[in-house]
Amino acid sequence: MISSALVMEMVRYDTGVLTTGGMVQMRFQPRHGRYLAAAAENVVSILDVETQACRHSLQGHTKPIHSVCWDPSGEFLASVSEDSVRVWTLGSGNEGECVHELSCNDNKFHSCVFHPTYSSLLVIGCYQASHLSFIA
Repeated sequence: MISSALVMEMVRYDTGVLTTGGMVQMRFQPRHGRYLAAAAENVVSILDVETQACRHSLQGHTKPIHSVCWDPSGEFLASVSEDSVRVWTLGSGNEGECVHELSCNDNKFHSCVFHPTYSSLLVIGCYQASHLSFIA
């Protein structure tokens, strides 16, 4: 487990601070690395590390977020809370929009990862089993 002091040091950029407060998950956008997804409570913030601005605040989860992951192209971001998985678009067009939601059926979610070559395949870790989800 990463300490909150280390997490705060990770979000420092040059002489500024991108965000304050504890973060549960932080992931850089693949390929470009310009955006940093930072989850706290039930919100995912998309931070622009070049301008040090919050580009999007992705809201919709009702429970705290456990995990976030980018698809290999960096256009989609999945966020996982105990009771739901949401996939957000961050590519061209409808940026910051939830394009897919999966609710939990008695099996609590805790993690997620996109397949490295089949970007429409999202594997969701659950406490009792794994779940495969194909998103269009």
